[in-house]
Amino acid sequence: AVYQQIVQANPRSSDAFNNLGLALQRHRDPSGAMAQYKTALELDPGFVEAHINLGNIYLSQQSYADAGKEYQKAIDLCPQSVQAHYNLGLSLVGQTDLGGALNQYKEALKLDSKYANAYYALGLLYLGQNNAAEAIPALESYLSLEPSGTYSQSARENLARARQTTTASGAGGQVASPPSSSSSSAPDAKGTAISGTAASGEIK
Repeated sequence: AVYQQIVQANPRSSDAFNNLGLALQRHRDPSGAMAQYKTALELDPGFVEAHINLGNIYLSQQSYADAGKEYQKAIDLCPQSVQAHYNLGLSLVGQTDLGGALNQYKEALKLDSKYANAYYALGLLYLGQNNAAEAIPALESYLSLEPSGTYSQSARENLARARQTTTASGAGGQVASPPSSSSSSAPDAKGTAISGTAASGEIK
């Protein structure tokens, strides 16, 4: 209600529409949130956070190509956006472009070496490629940064499996499926193909 009042008082404020979209997303109204983000972008096509937030709605709906387009727009506007690179990686996993996803996760970590969820996503991506040697340090990095984080239990389970594959000949235990999450903290995945939590644009 507060953000709706702000929008009514400031009908030309892209920030106000973006914030209303975030509020609607938290109240599980993705279609309403999408409309607000689109309005924010009509008012300000260069609004990086709104592109990211709109991409997150698409990602939660498994519209991975559309999500990727919004994240790419955000990167074009702000190449230093860790969120946009990381989220683009999530959308590329959904499109089965694992090489592209790998590059985006690495770019996110190049920009912010303490971005824990990127290590987690990277670790699961390596495990999916049966590359335990690379998965182990990625998962260890996640756990060192987020020992009690959202994905800490899954990270520990997958780390144990990865270590088993490097110590036992022929051992190739199944990789645990990553947990799915919902859109307002933004989707990391609706479905098990994507790992990690997509970052949403902050309220200004």
